[in-house]
Amino acid sequence: MDNCIYCKISEKREDADIVYQDETFCAFLHPTPINHGHIILTTSEHCTSLTLLDDETYSKLQCLARKIAVATLKTKDYDGFNIQYNHGECAGQDALHAALHIIPRVGTDGFHLNWRMQEAADEDQRKSLIDFIKNKLS
Repeated sequence: MDNCIYCKISEKREDADIVYQDETFCAFLHPTPINHGHIILTTSEHCTSLTLLDDETYSKLQCLARKIAVATLKTKDYDGFNIQYNHGECAGQDALHAALHIIPRVGTDGFHLNWRMQEAADEDQRKSLIDFIKNKLS
């Protein structure tokens, strides 16, 4: 796609610090990282959502994300990592292109996911949701 920043990076029409690239995927350092070493892993072909990838490509993407995350741990600068996928603007997706964020972590980095916990839904709501999801999965 002509105006997609991730496509531009993958096609080398935009500068980026690429850490991995093949015919299917492109991984590069985030230009404004949450932590030093924050990597964006995208599909080389334009795809707006991970939910639209075929199972084989999705599996390869997940395996590659794990390999990149493990490689960052081997630098000895990091204690852990988050692998994050943002689907939709409400979830923080800032580019309409399938991407995983691999965020190296140390215990003192001060980065928090800031999830807020809510009380569980009542039993009827939970059962209804479970039944709906099970139905959609079969």
